[in-house]
Amino acid sequence: MRRRIVLWRIGIKWYASALSVPVMVAFLAIGLNLIFQGPKPEFIPASQLLPIVLIAVFTGALGEELGWRGTALPLLQDRWNPLVSSLILGVLWGLFHLPSFFLSGMPLQETPIIPFMVMTIFYTFLITWTFNHTSGSLIPPFLYHFAFNFIGNATGIFGIPYLLNVLAGIYGVIAIVVIACDWSVFTRSANSSSAIALSEL
Repeated sequence: MRRRIVLWRIGIKWYASALSVPVMVAFLAIGLNLIFQGPKPEFIPASQLLPIVLIAVFTGALGEELGWRGTALPLLQDRWNPLVSSLILGVLWGLFHLPSFFLSGMPLQETPIIPFMVMTIFYTFLITWTFNHTSGSLIPPFLYHFAFNFIGNATGIFGIPYLLNVLAGIYGVIAIVVIACDWSVFTRSANSSSAIALSEL
């Protein structure tokens, strides 16, 4: 795993997509929301951006990705193809956040559970696709996770049910397109689907 943490020679397009896709999807959802006169999200003031960045890094992306894509995904892909592995991991990733929905003061307390779970599963397919096309580098998953958390907290988009449904729908379309365009990779046999050998864990 240590090699994959610092595996940075993966092509600029993977860096760009990991950082830009969550931001573009969020603003697309906000734009659609404004067109249909939905509730306006509350953007945080500029003075709070740095704390939001630190929270996005240290409370989610940095620690979680060592487990989700650093360990769990290679183990799952050793047994199932990327399609099934992503579905399992997406469900587990969503369930992992359940305490945040019910405990007072937690960041997802005002977030609708079902659309968040659906969005998490769709988002997992996108990260798996990137993971398998970058030799298992953990940098893109970290950036995807960071950008997702940051833009969600910075815009307040997760706390608005309508916007969260729109987000889930957009990520659903992206996931379907990615899977359809790379169907042979998503459905290849388990023995060949693991981008990283277990011996490297």
